[in-house]
Amino acid sequence: MVYKCCVPRCRGNYENGPRVAVFPFPKSTELQQKWISAIHGENFQVTQNSKVCELHFTEDLILKHSEYFDSSTGKKYSVPLPKPRLKTGAIPSILPNCPKYLSSSSCSRESGDERRKRLENRDLQIAIAARVATHAQYEQERHFVDFNGFVKCLVSIKLPNDWHLMKSESSITFVLIDVKGIPTLLCSVVVTTDLSMSLYEGKSVISKLGTRKFPLTINHLNDLINTIDNLENFTRKNNGSTGKDHLLFVTDYLKDMAKHFDESDSNKIKFLCEQLNLMGVHKSHYRYSTDCIIFCSILFSISPHAYKFIRSTQYLVLPHPNTLHKICSHFQTNPAAEQLGGNFLMYIKQKFQFLCESDHVVSLMLGEIHLKPYLDFTGGNILGAAFNSKNAATSAQVFMIQSLLSSYIDVVHILPVKNINGEGLFTVIKKTISGLHAIGFKVVCVVSDNNSVNRRAMSFFASPPQLSIVYKHPCEDTDPLFYVLDSVHILKCVRNNWINKKDPDQTIMNPQFETDSENTQLCMARFSSVKKLHDIECTQIVKFANKLHLKSLFPSNLEQQNVKLVLNIFNEMTVQGLLALGDHHHIESFEMTAKFIKLICTWWNIVNVSSPGKNIRFKDAMLKPLSSTNNENIRYLERFLSWVDKWKHISDSTFGLSSGTHLAISHTTHALLELTKYCTEELNFKYLLPGKVQTDALEARFRKYRTMAGSQYLVSLRQVFEIESKLRIQTLLSLKISSSALGEVGIDLDSFESDCVHDINLPPPSNFESIMISVKNKFSLFRNTCLFSHTCQDTVPELFLRS
Repeated sequence: MVYKCCVPRCRGNYENGPRVAVFPFPKSTELQQKWISAIHGENFQVTQNSKVCELHFTEDLILKHSEYFDSSTGKKYSVPLPKPRLKTGAIPSILPNCPKYLSSSSCSRESGDERRKRLENRDLQIAIAARVATHAQYEQERHFVDFNGFVKCLVSIKLPNDWHLMKSESSITFVLIDVKGIPTLLCSVVVTTDLSMSLYEGKSVISKLGTRKFPLTINHLNDLINTIDNLENFTRKNNGSTGKDHLLFVTDYLKDMAKHFDESDSNKIKFLCEQLNLMGVHKSHYRYSTDCIIFCSILFSISPHAYKFIRSTQYLVLPHPNTLHKICSHFQTNPAAEQLGGNFLMYIKQKFQFLCESDHVVSLMLGEIHLKPYLDFTGGNILGAAFNSKNAATSAQVFMIQSLLSSYIDVVHILPVKNINGEGLFTVIKKTISGLHAIGFKVVCVVSDNNSVNRRAMSFFASPPQLSIVYKHPCEDTDPLFYVLDSVHILKCVRNNWINKKDPDQTIMNPQFETDSENTQLCMARFSSVKKLHDIECTQIVKFANKLHLKSLFPSNLEQQNVKLVLNIFNEMTVQGLLALGDHHHIESFEMTAKFIKLICTWWNIVNVSSPGKNIRFKDAMLKPLSSTNNENIRYLERFLSWVDKWKHISDSTFGLSSGTHLAISHTTHALLELTKYCTEELNFKYLLPGKVQTDALEARFRKYRTMAGSQYLVSLRQVFEIESKLRIQTLLSLKISSSALGEVGIDLDSFESDCVHDINLPPPSNFESIMISVKNKFSLFRNTCLFSHTCQDTVPELFLRS
């Protein structure tokens, strides 16, 4: 159907009129009104058949070609359109059969983007033309057709180092002479008058170099230069024995030096020898020692970017990141795969075989870390969902074990949850204890903070449910299971109770620390006295209480969780400052306040002992480990427990501690006394380190999660899983390699003289005995007879943790 132009007095597409392209009215109401106004169609009603022909638009508003600019080549392509179309926002401005004043001949102004593109295209075309002209000139200068032209072209080039030019009437010869020691002709290139190029290595003719056959006719200088470079590389590679001999001499000398140094310096020399041996070796034949593989794997797991940067500097020859990624990806360390299914406690099962017997008696720590409640898609899986809800997890329950007899600490399980109750948490705790018992661990006690959910969960170990110091072990009826509230959490609660008192002096009323239960005289410990002590000494250079500062006295809500700020108040220096300056500066109740701080400090010193020699280092008898022979500390805890019980009955929460804090401090003190008795009498411990019965190690792990996630308080579940996986990898101390010939071969780090570990994806050796590792007699360690077999190219080393 041929549409006719609707503009008044226009004959476009009528019987006697011209054949023209027509355009429909725009759908935009605003632009439609502009069209109606432009054609002066008063009371004009736009219909589906209303069209305006091309006679009423300027040429710059009508698109008849589609243009495309190729940035890679700098060319612009133009293709005619099947039907012309208008530019966006075009308005008719020409009325040919109407008075001239009704038409507007002004063209639309070029937009800024269009002008910028036009200028860029113009500049690019100029640059391409200049480049083409330069290239043509370059080709003209280096192209020749006869021998005279070749001689003229030689003036414009510079030969590589150590190359020399010799001219004669019939040829031009290029020679490479080794002037180190006795001058030796390594190779030469001869170009004759017929432009035929021949190659020689010494006195031997080279008929083929790479893919080219010689003699070869040349007509371009680049052919000569490329041939010279390739011939030099080929010759030096075949005649590099002198350099290898020098490296061999240096490495042998360094190995002899290593015998006269201690172990740390000897390891440095061995590393230097390994790097020297890798010089001049093609990258496909690199071999790395076991120590180097482990070091690089740990560094790569800590920071892949730092490892890639060190490798990119080319100061060291290190394994490719893909090799380390294959090694690290085979670790069974991802907590995401260890939920309450078939893979529950999978990592700790693998690790148990490398632990000593002293590592088996452990405490189970329970803690909660808050998460960002959203889901992440990674590795084809969705992470972030709660175990007990369809929604995203808001926190993660982390279970960590700590040996009571050694320094062994490890996270055994991470469970994402959303608003878990006591009964649900009890199920997970019981399954974790049962799983650890089945592996071979002996869980003596459970440690948590004073959260009501944790107390409720532990109460289900009794029937009927009730909070207790000791429960019947869920796996062994004859064994006890102790429950201890974290002493670090209790210390923070005592300080927070004190500073949150509503009276002006922030007073805590406590009984005198005496054995006489009938004495009910109350002492007033005023926090205002501690503040006044700080005010007195804040301008002094020499201070008694030098750790007091404003953050300790006026902590924010987040700083109230910092135990270091608590210890700035409960400190021996604060006690000495109050006693020394209280009378002279009229500090109210300074003696009672100092006695209260002294009581809490002494209790904290006893329950925070985590090393057996702490009392010798600080010359304090209260820092001895708890044992049956350490009667002084045991008696103090018994007196302290009586004092707390008496305090609970004679003081309310207005001027005393809260009921929860009273319960926690009494519960933990009693539990530590009973736990010490059980460990020394039943388990034959020499002593108990109460500092190991805390969640301090778990809080340190939470700080690592937040630090490694970018120093942010709220982290996602994906970040927790990935960081925990990295931390597990970083503790690896031995290799375990999969061999199709020998199965799983364990490798001890000290059992090698740093021979080699083959890189991955290399061809299998022809003889298995050629890769057997000889071990020095002085090591005499188990499983040190062989490294591994490359009878299969897919075998990938697997690292497992050795404590």
